[in-house]
Amino acid sequence: PALDRLSAEGLTFDRSFCTAPQCGPSRAALHTGRYAHSNGMLGQMHQPFNWTLHADERHAAAILKEYGYETIMVGLQHVSQTPETLGYDRVFPRQPALELGKTATHLLSEYATQTEKPFYMEIGFVEPHRPFDRDGIQPDDSKGVDLPGWVPDTDEARQDFAAVQGIISVMDQGVGMILDALHEYNLVDNTWLIFVTDHGLAMPRAKGNLYDPGIETSLLMRWSAHNFCDGKREDALISHVDIVPTILEAIGADIPQNLQGVSLWDRLTNHTTPPNDHIFAEKTFHTAYEPMRCIRTKQ
Repeated sequence: PALDRLSAEGLTFDRSFCTAPQCGPSRAALHTGRYAHSNGMLGQMHQPFNWTLHADERHAAAILKEYGYETIMVGLQHVSQTPETLGYDRVFPRQPALELGKTATHLLSEYATQTEKPFYMEIGFVEPHRPFDRDGIQPDDSKGVDLPGWVPDTDEARQDFAAVQGIISVMDQGVGMILDALHEYNLVDNTWLIFVTDHGLAMPRAKGNLYDPGIETSLLMRWSAHNFCDGKREDALISHVDIVPTILEAIGADIPQNLQGVSLWDRLTNHTTPPNDHIFAEKTFHTAYEPMRCIRTKQ
């Protein structure tokens, strides 16, 4: 219900894709505007390979900090074992969804009452990462079980998808707390809210693979000041590397020449020609050396 509400109030992207079907490389590209093979994050930040960004890479938090934003990380970031080095002024640890919602709500109340400084707040839910029963979360089949066509219709699959529906429901409640806080503290009109997933579900043929279920992502935005509202939809082909240049153009910042994505700002505000006729995705390391590459077009 919370994400449906955000979609109804905001802008929904129908063709949004990550650049890598796993956590670390995908998030690194999302937050640097550069592909994993360029920014150094060729796999996960933890063992067995302990990948990390190259020393000269600049995370969105670091760039926005230079433009006067206070930068906050709340929850999961999955790019560095030392998140303070990425450019955050304040870092709050990973928490279950409802606790994360409370922390974010408290921070939003601070900004509404105590400061005029603009802020960049990154809120990282661990849900719906496996295990789906983390923190005692129960399966949810109250409205049936929705199986996508790329998994077999078996009892085991239905049990697994009931579990993922349960954990998505809890994550959605956390999102709802944040939406409510933005309204309560009169931050809605001047806040650009972006909801994005890092990759597809941890299911066969999805996460870890370059088929659509692995690289297609949720992307919702709301910013009423720029007409990202009222249930609009956008069918342009979008890559995660496009997000940072879009944000920088929107706030009037310089876009570094080494960014590999393109700004969507003109498309979103003036409805010009879509900037992409294809996007790229890749996987190099996960639990082993697993090189894959893809090109995705509208067809």
